[in-house]
Amino acid sequence: MRIAGSLVLVLLAGTLASSHAQNTLSLSGCEAPPEVRAAFDGPLSQDSLAKLTTKERNAVQKQIIANLLVKYPREYSLYEQQMYSVQVFGNNDIKTDLEALRARWVNSAKQHPDDPLALLLAGKILIGRNTPEAIHLLETAKIHAPEFPWPAHELAQLYSRGKYADAAKMKENLAKFYSLCPAWTADNTFANQMESFLLQKDLPLTAKTAVALRTKLERETTPKQLENYQMLWQREFLTRPPNEYDAERAQIKQDLKRLEKLVPNGDAKWRSFLIEGDKLSGVSKEELVRLQEAAVHDFPHSRLAESQLWEQWNREHPLPDGQKDAEAWKTYYAAKIEMVKKLIREFPEDPYVQRSEFFEIARDDEYISREDGMAALNRYLQAMDTYGGYGTLSFMPSDPPRFLLDHDWQPERALELLRKTSTYKDAGHTKVNFGDDISDTDLKRFERFDAYQDRAILGLILKAAKLAGKPDEAFKFRSAIEEQPPTDKGALEQYWINRARFAVLNRHPQDALAYYRLAVDSRSKAPEYRHGILRDDLMAEFHNLWIAQGGTEAAWTASTEMSQAEKTQNNAAPAKATSLTAKKKEPQGDWKDASNDLPSFALSDFSGKTWRLKDLAGKVVMITSWATWCAPCRLEDKSLQKFYEKVKGRNDLMILTFNVDENPGQVRPFIQEQGYTFPVLEAFSLPPKMRAFIPRTWIIDPQGRWRWVKNGYDDSQDYAGFEKEMLDRIEMAKAPQ
Repeated sequence: MRIAGSLVLVLLAGTLASSHAQNTLSLSGCEAPPEVRAAFDGPLSQDSLAKLTTKERNAVQKQIIANLLVKYPREYSLYEQQMYSVQVFGNNDIKTDLEALRARWVNSAKQHPDDPLALLLAGKILIGRNTPEAIHLLETAKIHAPEFPWPAHELAQLYSRGKYADAAKMKENLAKFYSLCPAWTADNTFANQMESFLLQKDLPLTAKTAVALRTKLERETTPKQLENYQMLWQREFLTRPPNEYDAERAQIKQDLKRLEKLVPNGDAKWRSFLIEGDKLSGVSKEELVRLQEAAVHDFPHSRLAESQLWEQWNREHPLPDGQKDAEAWKTYYAAKIEMVKKLIREFPEDPYVQRSEFFEIARDDEYISREDGMAALNRYLQAMDTYGGYGTLSFMPSDPPRFLLDHDWQPERALELLRKTSTYKDAGHTKVNFGDDISDTDLKRFERFDAYQDRAILGLILKAAKLAGKPDEAFKFRSAIEEQPPTDKGALEQYWINRARFAVLNRHPQDALAYYRLAVDSRSKAPEYRHGILRDDLMAEFHNLWIAQGGTEAAWTASTEMSQAEKTQNNAAPAKATSLTAKKKEPQGDWKDASNDLPSFALSDFSGKTWRLKDLAGKVVMITSWATWCAPCRLEDKSLQKFYEKVKGRNDLMILTFNVDENPGQVRPFIQEQGYTFPVLEAFSLPPKMRAFIPRTWIIDPQGRWRWVKNGYDDSQDYAGFEKEMLDRIEMAKAPQ
């Protein structure tokens, strides 16, 4: 394959070179030629490629692109797909293949400095490597061919994020692109999602594209292209006020009538698309159920049928309340494991079901049998070896060995899997060449994450080496393990655990005891119940070593109790008083003091009523942000609904929720499906910082001051704990400051 791949790349290089003789009138336009689009919709689609082995996929990609480039040597979308295929489907050395492609494209631009396509390709492939030069090349391409849309599109993407983010330039280039291609849509779902992200930064432009797209679709008859109505409806909902949503739903009903006539006998994917449209149009719950059941009857092995089975299963198997009921969680996961086995039998063509879903559920099942656990792991690893992670869910390389070590299964195999991680290969510190277009803030965040991952994987290597009786595997990481403690307090616990485990392997048990104590003292949060089990590997290891070194249970108990008492006292100690009347600060838990005032808002709910912060003066206001696609939000909103029903009659309290969905048309059907009765405000228009994290809860006191904020949802709580926490926080907000 390496030889064949090289021959194809040589052929493509020749194709690009031969295209320079043509003038700019032959540059690709907004839409790919029908034959190219048919390839993207067919053999090059994600659904088709996901069915192929990695070897087959590489060959198919290269051959189809090479053949099409011979016929369409100036078609930009083919070169874009070529770059994507090298990045995602490359051979064993993707870096080498990408460097070779970069060298050819950059050299072509140097040889043909007046060719807009050559300039565009060189600019595109230099983003992240030499972004200033990429910007220069793309701007030059725009000058040479003002009617060529793609340099502007690349610049809009570049200016939308990272170190070179520039809102004005992003909007300028986006407007330029859509002035040339007002009804353009991408060739795959992910690309369209990224396009939506860009357009949402300029809602007036989004509205213009919606008008153009509707005009185009009203002339369209091809089923694949007609599915772009889903994108159209999203843009129309997003750019209309809530009091016009009923009119939009009426329009969708008309669209669906036309679509059903155009394609009366569509496939399973088409039927699923129509049902999503029916949801947006506001059909009754009963009618929706009827449509879904009919589709499942006609396509019993489709993804829609699978989805319906899971919805039914979830209704019959609600999540246990809180995390402490071991029997409830054991029963829940036993049923879930049987469910996924059933899906594997009944949906043989679904890559996710066949390759990843079993392991995804097994990873969370604390009670899984060795037989089922190994079956899930083996199925996943075999699929990754054969098919790669394309088109399905893949996990971190450390997840399979972690799964084995969590269950004390096959430590030698866990060690072998850990050898494939970048942490192991790079001697304890993953080497990453970040692009030069990453912002300083993101770079620091990525570096912190990589350091966190490396320490966690080093911990797994140490654990596997001990269990497998192979301490030499750990000794090669001495310098990484014994480096200076991190300055990040949140990283200290894992650092000292690694020092302790290494000391044990190095036969320095007294040092290990000291390091274990430092790890315990570095904890920022105590272990919590998860699925009925209070797992504390750190204290278990510490205790076992203590006893092995001759320590007594009495001394252990006394030591740990005293340590806990000191920690509790230190955590509760107030800041140094400045006067005799200084008050003791209340413990915050997961709540944080708000850093500034909550911006005033005037937001509509989905019935058209406008809510203003100033109108709520004199009440404690509790606000929770959420989205339909957010799984933790669903868990919190379930508790919030129960809480709202209990307190909605109070005159001193108002509960609101901010929905931040990018497609507000999906929200009302979702609210009805879930049975939410609390007020839901359309909040996508809020500043990005206010909707950057969900779920998030705010508390505003009766004077309108934003007092506290809490990020995330604590799924360790049962409902009683959630209710008490909220009531306590509300009462604190009422107390005078």
